[in-house]
Formats: sequence, C-alpha cells, structure tokens
Amino acid sequence: MIANEPLARATAHLHTWERAVIWLVLALATLGLFGFPYAAGTTWALVLELTRVGALPATGFIPPIVLFVGAMLLTLRRRVALWWIAVHIPLAIGYLAVRYGLGAISPLWWLGYACEAWIVWFCWRLAKRGALR
Repeated sequence: MIANEPLARATAHLHTWERAVIWLVLALATLGLFGFPYAAGTTWALVLELTRVGALPATGFIPPIVLFVGAMLLTLRRRVALWWIAVHIPLAIGYLAVRYGLGAISPLWWLGYACEAWIVWFCWRLAKRGALR
C-alpha cells in the first residue's frame, strides 16, 4: 500500500463465509426494518396510522434503523459498523423492556440478541485484522 494514499483501503482479503455473513446480516436487517409489520401480522398502513394517533411510539422505529445503518456500513466494510450494531443491542432490549417489560422478551428474542453479539464480535475480528476501514 502506498503510504500517502488518501483514506487507506482495507487490504485484508475476506473469505467467502465472511462475505456470506455480511450479506446475511444486511438481509436480516433489511427484513427487520421493512418487514416487521408483516411479522406482527399487520400492514404498514396500520402501523403508520397507529403511530400517527400515538398508540405506537415513533421511538420504536429507532432500533431497526440503527441496525440497518450498521448492516449497510458493514457491507461497505466500515469500522464504525461495529459500534452501530453494538448500540442496537441495548437499545432494542431497553425499548422492549420499557414497552412490554423485561419478562415479556421471549427466548427467541434473547437468542437473536446473542446472535447479534456474535455479529459484533465478528465485526471486531474483521476490524482487528484490517478488513474494515
């Protein structure tokens, strides 16, 4: 690498499985952001109407947006993706705990947060070996 090259590029080679994980994270974040009304058995029209009348807080949109931004940054191989994804975990748990109570978070959600913690470790590992810039 040239020493005075502006904004040094990530030079570490990504393995095929690492690329697959990155695209899987993006797919799941996209599904989480744009598909959550359907997963809840409703439609976007109803979600937006409930938000407009105040039955659903607009702050509920923040955790999926944070995860989506982190996934996009990971796809672009940016080091800051680690922090965006890491911030999503306590943000999402905090939102669900305040909204429904900590006991209402199902084991499936906890498994998802554990997998997301693994994704944070994955990002840290990529950053450590120079695969993220």
